[in-house]
Amino acid sequence: MRRPLRAALPLLLLLLATTCCVGGCLAAAHRRALDEAAMKSGPLPTAMVREVPRKGEGAAQAYTVAAAGEGKEWEPIRIVVSMEDLKDASKYCTKEGEKKPDFRGEEPECRKDEVVTADWNKTLVNEVIPVAVKLHAERLLVRRLKTPLKVPKFTSEHGFCQYFKVPEGHHDAGVENADMVLYVAAGTGYGAWALP
Repeated sequence: MRRPLRAALPLLLLLLATTCCVGGCLAAAHRRALDEAAMKSGPLPTAMVREVPRKGEGAAQAYTVAAAGEGKEWEPIRIVVSMEDLKDASKYCTKEGEKKPDFRGEEPECRKDEVVTADWNKTLVNEVIPVAVKLHAERLLVRRLKTPLKVPKFTSEHGFCQYFKVPEGHHDAGVENADMVLYVAAGTGYGAWALP
């Protein structure tokens, strides 16, 4: 009676291993089929336009994303980007060893890897930020604001936000055609913050 029991355990393990392998292969085949179908259908029907600032306007840049077949109620988020801090060299490291403010209220010494060069700044402004905005705007649908977005005055209660330069117009009149404002800055230390 022991012989059938000894043979049953290896057969059970073999059956289990075979089931797992076949299941994995079938799941992988379905993933490939979905990928192939998505590639054949082409890119999503969206377009992103970076608005050109008009004379006398600040450093805020607006991006508008439009998608085909949008409903009236939910539309792609409109993100306005303010880069005032990137235009102020006193806010970020321009050379190793100097002291610049961080987003904790301190002024640590700048390390070599924290130096913001003209090329780095240009890449951030012209490539990284537009791609990030497009990525989020394509995926986030909102009920758009009908009035200008008024940004509160940031105090110590707002944590890191108090260290960002916010144009006065964002507090007073508000930001037109925006559902979100992204304030971009570079500083010493590490990390990135996104706060509501």
